[in-house]
Amino acid sequence: MMMRLFTGVLRPRVAVTGSDFAGKIEAVGNHGQSFKVGDRVMGFGGVFGSGSHAPRATRLAMSSSPWTVDPRDGDLAQRADSRRNSLLRSADIPRVMPMRRKRSRRRPTPVAYSVYIVELDRRCVRVPCAFAPLYVGQTAHSPEERFEQHKAGGMLAAAKPHRFGVRLRYDLMKGIGPFKTRTEAEAAEMAVASALEKRGHRVFWG
Repeated sequence: MMMRLFTGVLRPRVAVTGSDFAGKIEAVGNHGQSFKVGDRVMGFGGVFGSGSHAPRATRLAMSSSPWTVDPRDGDLAQRADSRRNSLLRSADIPRVMPMRRKRSRRRPTPVAYSVYIVELDRRCVRVPCAFAPLYVGQTAHSPEERFEQHKAGGMLAAAKPHRFGVRLRYDLMKGIGPFKTRTEAEAAEMAVASALEKRGHRVFWG
């Protein structure tokens, strides 16, 4: 089917068969400056060429064509024959183009929010309390990373856990979260702070 795209889909484009030719030049056109009438030549019409079995081949290759040579020139004929065979081999072998690998777009890792609880030193409150004061917050980092940020100070640190933070209260954090959105985490932060205040803790949050 692929060959018919070149030779003719419904019928042959050239009814006369044959792809190579040999004979004498009877006439020279404008592009045949390297030949003269009476020269003996041979040639090849190309991989998909045809029509050379006609009584007269009217389309001879130009002088720059690698297919047409004078058979009396042995070296030139040998070089042309070698070049023709190499071109035929390259034309007959199907070329498999390397497939481009599709760039896999890395899906962003979904962020999980969590609520953390930090136990504070009792010196952070003026009124004595039975339970240890606490700080409640929400973060997209792990509770350990967020606690280290508070203790390191700077723009990301809150004053209470920075100055008075003692440790993370994993016992109070158990079963809380994670949350898919920051809105859910903020709502849980408020609910946890309220529940701890009802329990008797002095709670800082926000």
